[in-house]
Amino acid sequence: MTFSLSTPADRHIAAERQPDPIRITPDGRTIIYIGRGSRTGTHVLYRRELTDLDPTAIPGTEDAGAPFPAPDGGAVGFFRGGRLYRVQLSGGEPTLVADSANGGRSEDGATMGGSISSPGNA
Repeated sequence: MTFSLSTPADRHIAAERQPDPIRITPDGRTIIYIGRGSRTGTHVLYRRELTDLDPTAIPGTEDAGAPFPAPDGGAVGFFRGGRLYRVQLSGGEPTLVADSANGGRSEDGATMGGSISSPGNA
C-alpha cells in the first residue's frame, strides 16, 4: 500500500526530533506525527484521521517527542523533559505516567496497555 501525507504549509513534519516521527494507530485509522509550526517553531503532536484532509494539534503536547499510540488507538504516549505522558485523543490534558530513565529515546506502545521498553534499557 502506498500513502501520501501532505501537511499544511505552516506545519512541517519534524523529522529532526526522531528517526521515525510518524506513527499510525493499530486500527490504521489515525496518523500521529510530530509537527513544527513554521511561524512559532514549536514542536507539537498532530493527529490526522485518514478520512480527513487536515491534521489537528493535540493540546498539551508542546515539545513532545517519540510518540506512540495506545493499542486501542484511543490515546497516545509521548516523552517530554525526560518524562512519559499519555493523552486521550478524544481530548483532555496529558497525564504524567512515569519519569523516564532513558530520556525518551524510544518505546513500543505496549505501556498504554502493557509495558514500555527501550533499546538502551531492554
